[in-house]
Amino acid sequence: MFKNKNDMKKTLTLILTISLLIIFKPFVLYGQGLLILDRAQNDLTNGELIVAGYASDQVLKAEIFFKNNDDEVLPVLLRKVEEDILPGTINYFCWNGSCLSDLVYEVDDPIILSPGEISTPDDFYAEYLPEGNTGTSVIKYEFFAPEDEFEKVYVTVNFITEDDNSNNITKANFNNLSVESIYPNPANNFAIVEISNTKQQGTALLQVFSIAGSLVLENHIDMAEKKHSLDLSALNRGVYMLTLNFEGKSVSTRKLIISR
Repeated sequence: MFKNKNDMKKTLTLILTISLLIIFKPFVLYGQGLLILDRAQNDLTNGELIVAGYASDQVLKAEIFFKNNDDEVLPVLLRKVEEDILPGTINYFCWNGSCLSDLVYEVDDPIILSPGEISTPDDFYAEYLPEGNTGTSVIKYEFFAPEDEFEKVYVTVNFITEDDNSNNITKANFNNLSVESIYPNPANNFAIVEISNTKQQGTALLQVFSIAGSLVLENHIDMAEKKHSLDLSALNRGVYMLTLNFEGKSVSTRKLIISR
């Protein structure tokens, strides 16, 4: 069958190599570490996600999921890298059920995923506040492990906002009306809101919205007064949006953080 011992040795080596490839092929395919997915379960690993809206939108949301595609339990951490930020905009992310300050760039509390497990909608999502600005902000979100259990992966999110007619009307009519400052912020049980206003008269509304967009607090204010006190004692800790509403139009929005 074999002409000599060398031919037999070569044949046995080839058979052994093929057998090893067959044995380890399932492991190689499965052991890819962490995958990043969009809401439709499309693979975004080391790719891009575009989130588009209008400059007048209150919040743009990037829904991102991650899947343990390994056969071991994986602890997952996150890092935010601001690659190109449009001036005047605000961005932050929510991790493990809590929304963090825009000054937080990295987490130290890992989310633990079992083999094959996919993160939940509350494990991670990113929020972007255009604040009336048009253009593009580019933010990279890196996923990594404390002890390098898997290779670092990322997704780059492009938040894109364009102008719209309603926003133009608001700016033209109420150019001198805005929320100038909120303090303290983060707040505890109360906050002072300062209004910048040199022309408008009458009453307006200070409205506080949850991250999900629900109205949780509303105060009627006199535009003749510059400073207004908000009682926040009934609200839970977290991130909120404070909006100044005048003549049925939202003219200014600021982020409000409650930490107690």
